[in-house]
Amino acid sequence: MVESIKTAIVATAQCAKQFFMDDSDEEDSTEKLNGFAENVVPLMADHQFQLHFRMSPTTFEYLLHAVYGIRQNPTVNVGQPQINLDKQLMITVWYLGNLESFRSVANRFAISVIEMIDGTAIEINAPKEHRMSYFNRKSYFSVVLQGICDHNMLFADVYAGQPGSKHDYAVFEKSDIFERINNKEVSFPGNSYIIGDFAYKLSNFLMVGFKHNRPLSQLEKNFNIILNKCRVTSY
Repeated sequence: MVESIKTAIVATAQCAKQFFMDDSDEEDSTEKLNGFAENVVPLMADHQFQLHFRMSPTTFEYLLHAVYGIRQNPTVNVGQPQINLDKQLMITVWYLGNLESFRSVANRFAISVIEMIDGTAIEINAPKEHRMSYFNRKSYFSVVLQGICDHNMLFADVYAGQPGSKHDYAVFEKSDIFERINNKEVSFPGNSYIIGDFAYKLSNFLMVGFKHNRPLSQLEKNFNIILNKCRVTSY
């Protein structure tokens, strides 16, 4: 029994760490609830808390104490501050205990979800006109497909058709999503961003890592590692 409890605690802690490392980006039409975890939950009666979180406040406090006891020493934080562990656990328990989507949970707890951008080459036959514009650095003819996806690997925006020789950021500047962002038609609440690789330029809505055109400090290296883990997932 004790070992099963420990296993559950470790699994819960890992879920909280992996899914709720930080405030991120997701465009959404509904407003996030203001201070639900900070102001609403503490006023819940015990039976209300158990109804919503599927456990008593006493059990939650026990679990929280156990998670604090087993968590690894945190790495140096860069960028946006990490969500405190109390709220991470609250979000995780809510998600596990209720049939709500990530989008709904994000709105309830005033967080959002990261979206990533990248481009890929789609091979084509050599066109009759401007053929060398479509000849890419990998030595074949192509057009560029640009995709922006969320943490579930679901596409939020797709743009295609630019010649394969174009740089990823040059394609981004040609895309309709870039125009919509600059026209303030797309919002980035809560200091949230799209994440891109080194091909993209840093801006107030696009986050990229520190480029290796100079020696990087350990803080900068740590930032790149964390950002890359957010951007790249295995499946």
